[in-house]
Amino acid sequence: MLAGEAIRAGAASVRISRLDRWLSIESDIDWLGEVEEFVFEKIVPFPGVGPNSMFSEVLLMAFSKSVATSSAAGVRILKGANAGPLEDATSRSGRSVAFEPLDS
Repeated sequence: MLAGEAIRAGAASVRISRLDRWLSIESDIDWLGEVEEFVFEKIVPFPGVGPNSMFSEVLLMAFSKSVATSSAAGVRILKGANAGPLEDATSRSGRSVAFEPLDS
């Protein structure tokens, strides 16, 4: 869902990768630029997709052990004790979101 958001927002390049238990989505654009402070906390409609659309980042907060994001503004740990694969992320114009699913 996150990769789809980035593509719908205009990304030319989206990469999904796994490191240990962490999954990360990296895009060449910042698809969360103006909505970052809201989409991890509550359901926010995704513009132009339809009446029942939403940013899926709020689901990460509900169903993940750890969540972090990285953009030109820096790295933010949103849930958990560390940023996983984004711990040493460098500033760039795009966006990365990484999460560690809950133990099954």
